Amino acid sequence: MLNNPSSLKKCLALIEENLGWGDSRHWKNNDFELLSEKIFSKTGVNLSTSTLRRLWGKVKYESEPQITTLNALAKFVGFDSFRAFNDSIHEEVGIETPEPEKPQDAPFQKKGVLKWSSKQISALLVVAALITVVLVGWDFLDKKPEQAVDPAAFTFSSQPVTSGVPNSVVFEFDVSSASTDSLFIQQSWDTSKRFKIDKNQDQATSVYYYPGYFRAKLIMGEEVMQEHDLLIATGGWLSLVEKDPVPIYFKKEVVIKNGKLGLSESDLLSKNVSLQPELPISRFYYVEDFGGLSSDSFSLETRFRNTYSEGSGTCQFSQLVIICQNSALMIPVSIPGCSSEIGVFLAGESIEGKKADLSGFGVDSSEWAEMQVSVINKEVKVHMADELVLQKSFSEDAGDIVGVAYFFEGTGEIDFLRLFDKNQKVILKEEF
Repeated sequence: MLNNPSSLKKCLALIEENLGWGDSRHWKNNDFELLSEKIFSKTGVNLSTSTLRRLWGKVKYESEPQITTLNALAKFVGFDSFRAFNDSIHEEVGIETPEPEKPQDAPFQKKGVLKWSSKQISALLVVAALITVVLVGWDFLDKKPEQAVDPAAFTFSSQPVTSGVPNSVVFEFDVSSASTDSLFIQQSWDTSKRFKIDKNQDQATSVYYYPGYFRAKLIMGEEVMQEHDLLIATGGWLSLVEKDPVPIYFKKEVVIKNGKLGLSESDLLSKNVSLQPELPISRFYYVEDFGGLSSDSFSLETRFRNTYSEGSGTCQFSQLVIICQNSALMIPVSIPGCSSEIGVFLAGESIEGKKADLSGFGVDSSEWAEMQVSVINKEVKVHMADELVLQKSFSEDAGDIVGVAYFFEGTGEIDFLRLFDKNQKVILKEEF
C-alpha cells in the first residue's frame, strides 16, 4: 500500500530529524511557514502551511494526503518519490517473502492427491520460465516505440478574464500532435494545481484564488512541452484570511480605516473566523507590474505590527514578503522572546532562528515594527528602527519585483509602505 500511515509517519520523523528543530509537538505556525519555503525551494512544490499542520496532526483532518503531497515530502528527504521511500523502508527492515511451510509427515496419503518430487517441480519451473521469456519477447516486438514529439508542435497561451481575485484564466492550446492522452495544464510550480485536458480540446479554464506571479505549464506525460508566465494582479490592495481551497476575502472599505490597512478580531469574527485554538493567517497583498523593478537593487520602508497576542498568538508572528518573478524575499518579525522560532528567506537562501541570532527582528508587542530593506547588487541590508540587524547576499536570480505582501498570525495592520528603485525613484507609496 503506497499511502501507508506507518511509512508517512517515518517520513515525517525523518524530516524532523534532518531539520533539527526539536520535537514537532512544540512547533509554531512560523516553523511550518519556514518548512513550506524549504520544501518549495528544494522540490518546486508549494505545500501550504495548513496542509503541513494537518500532516503533523495540528489540525484534525480525516482525508488522506494527495500523492503529490507525499512525493514532495519524500523528495525533500532525498527520494525520487514516496513509493521509492516506501520501498526503502521495506528493504531496511528486511521484509522478505515467507517460505511455504514444509508438509509434516502424515500417517497416510490422501487418495487422489498427487505428490510431486523436487526434480518434477524444478522441471516445471524451467518450462514456466521459458514460456514467460517467449511471451515477453513477443509483447516487446509487437510494441511500437513511442515517437518523440517536438514541443514546438504545441501552442499554449492564457488570458485572465478579469482583474483581481478570484480570477478565472482561459487557456488556449493545440495538443493535437500529442503521442499520448496523458495531457495536463498546471497552474504553476505546484503539482497539486494540475488538471487533465483532452487531445481534441483547444480551450480550458482554471480559477486562481491567490494573486502572484505564476509559470503555467502544458504537460505531456511528465514532460513540460510549453510554459509561459502569468501575472495575477490585485488591482490595489487585497485582504484575505488563508483557507483551503478558497480563502476568505474582505472588502477595501472594511480594511482601510483610521489611516491604517488592517484586520481586527471583530472583522474576522464577522466572517465566522475563530482565532482560537488554531490561529488564522491574515494576508495583505499588492501585486502588479511595476515596469521592470529589479530585485537585485531596490529599497523599501514600512511600518507594521501584529495586533493579536491572546492564547497561542503570544509570539505575534508577522512577515513581510517581497514577491518576485522567480522567488521571494521573506523577512519575519516576532516578540523578542520568540526570535528562535522565526526564519529569513532570501531568494533561495535560508537563515533559521534556531541556528543564527535573529533577535534583532524581535519587537515588543506594544510597538510598531519599523523596517528598512535595501538591496544593492543582491546584497541585502535590513534595518529595524535604524539599527542594522541583517546583512546577507543571495545568488539566485529572483527576477523583477511584482508585489509586496504582509502575513500575520491572527490580526495585524500596516501604517505605511514606500518602495523605491535603485535610483530612489518612488515606485509605490501608500499612507492609507
